[in-house]
Amino acid sequence: MSEVEVLDCQAITESIESLLAVEGDQNIRMVLVILERMSNTYTVNTLLVRELKADFEAHLIGFREQVAKEEKILNFGRGAWYVLASVLVAVQAFALYSWQDIGSKFRVIEVAHQLTEIENARLTERVSAAERDILTIAKK
Repeated sequence: MSEVEVLDCQAITESIESLLAVEGDQNIRMVLVILERMSNTYTVNTLLVRELKADFEAHLIGFREQVAKEEKILNFGRGAWYVLASVLVAVQAFALYSWQDIGSKFRVIEVAHQLTEIENARLTERVSAAERDILTIAKK
């Protein structure tokens, strides 16, 4: 409550008190007493509301600061999650490429091995045929 409003409330209370001092009619005095109590209640209520407003504003400032801190932490977490997701995607892409590359190399090795086995079988057959020919010639 500003000083002007407090002074106005005090002036109103003093005016009511001065009217009470000079008033002789009981009905009017009763109305003045009620007005004085209402004025005092209004003054106290207004002061209390102003204090609550100041406390609420201080609390609101603290709350906003806390929200800003939590948003900063949350944004950091989001950034970390995006980095982690990106790294995982890169690792999976590398693993898939490597898997396919290794698989194709294994297929080439397998084909080469099969060709070697075929050539080995041919050579073994030729050697066997040559040995048979030598044995046949030796027996004659």
